[in-house]
Amino acid sequence: MHRTWFKIQGLLAVMALGCGAPGNKSHLSKVAAPPTYSTSTASPSPAVDADGWLKDFSDERLPELVAEAQRNNFDLMISATRLMAARGTARMDSSGMLPTVGASLSGARNKRVSTAGFRLTNPKTDTFDVGLDFAWELDLWGRLANRSRAAYADVEAAQSDFVAAQFSLAANTSKAWFRLVEAAMQYRLAREAFENFGRNLVVVEERFQRGVTTALDVRLTRASLSSAESTLKLRERERGEAARALEVLLGRYPTGGLEVPETLPLITRPIPGGLPAELLQRRPDLVSAERRLAASDERFQDANKNRFPSLRLTASGGTSSAALEDLLDPNQNVWRLASGIVQPLLQGGRLRGERLRADARLQEQIAIYSRTVLGAFQEVENALANELLLQEQETALRSASEESRAAEEIAWEQYGRGLADIITVLESQRRHVTAAASLYTVSRVRLQNRVDLHLALGGDFAPAVAVHESETNE
Repeated sequence: MHRTWFKIQGLLAVMALGCGAPGNKSHLSKVAAPPTYSTSTASPSPAVDADGWLKDFSDERLPELVAEAQRNNFDLMISATRLMAARGTARMDSSGMLPTVGASLSGARNKRVSTAGFRLTNPKTDTFDVGLDFAWELDLWGRLANRSRAAYADVEAAQSDFVAAQFSLAANTSKAWFRLVEAAMQYRLAREAFENFGRNLVVVEERFQRGVTTALDVRLTRASLSSAESTLKLRERERGEAARALEVLLGRYPTGGLEVPETLPLITRPIPGGLPAELLQRRPDLVSAERRLAASDERFQDANKNRFPSLRLTASGGTSSAALEDLLDPNQNVWRLASGIVQPLLQGGRLRGERLRADARLQEQIAIYSRTVLGAFQEVENALANELLLQEQETALRSASEESRAAEEIAWEQYGRGLADIITVLESQRRHVTAAASLYTVSRVRLQNRVDLHLALGGDFAPAVAVHESETNE
């Protein structure tokens, strides 16, 4: 039921997106509203599991690992520096709406040379100047406002990129933890199989010494033991690599010495029915794509308004004197106030080229946003469909593992009584190890699929707005 409802709302959202995309550009200016967030250059602080989706897993260590990763991960630090750089760029681009004031102080010495053959009384003169300049461009057409809103839309996009990096890091840490636990389980299974084949070889060789079995049984058992040893080394290598990969995410030195539990965690709650498609609106990648679309629309309007005349106000004042002590004399002050209108006439096609480039980038962002929306729905649909399939596959493999273990015990008992050959025994053992290994893998994939579902939804199953409202009401 929840998949059908999500699909219906998803199609309606995509249809609404398609109806308002390239043809109508006025709706984008409403999106690019003036920013309502802080533009502080302080480093953003990471948020750990803000929506509480980690409670889906019965693992007490997982939240601690995620918190450690968000404190120490270097990729997240890089994303934070990019956000601070975007804030600085926004302040630079918004500075054009404010007046500029500059001060100057200079001194000069001039020497006069006589060309008439007589001696000058004052051949050298000193001049000192101090000045103050003021300039301000009036934003008659809103061009500077478009440029400022575009810059702050870029900041909002960078902010969403930082949130996406936090979310992705939490998801990758969870997946790496599950992969490490599964690798440790696979290693223990391989070690158990290697030890079992070793004990079997001892029994088979004793029976061969008594003439009960043939050399073929001995060689087949030895081959199985060697194969089990190779698998054991493979599992040991995979466990070390998984541990070191997680340690790098945590910002630790990769020693491969993490302690892991015996089994994978369980999923503690089912997926609720009737998931609304509006949950995707909080996805940070969608927010970032929408903000970049808004910024491109503002820059397109800026490029269109470059054809209009601009009005600039300028003022200057200062003092010029032959003595330093006269610079503060008000009688020496000189002031100038002027205004001017500049109308672009012929610039070799530069303005038209700017409009074409801005329009192309706007169309590009529309396509990127549409692709991101469709990709988000695809990820949700895949995760919802895989949830049930993985659960059924896990149930089937658990049954296969239990049956193959029982078959192994029966085959070994019958071999001891001479009712089964060694090939049956070795095959039953191989099937048990294969089924158990596949069960561990599918259990881990199911956990990771639940993480992917939360990534696709942008957080927990409950809307974050509702959670904030409930907290406010309390």
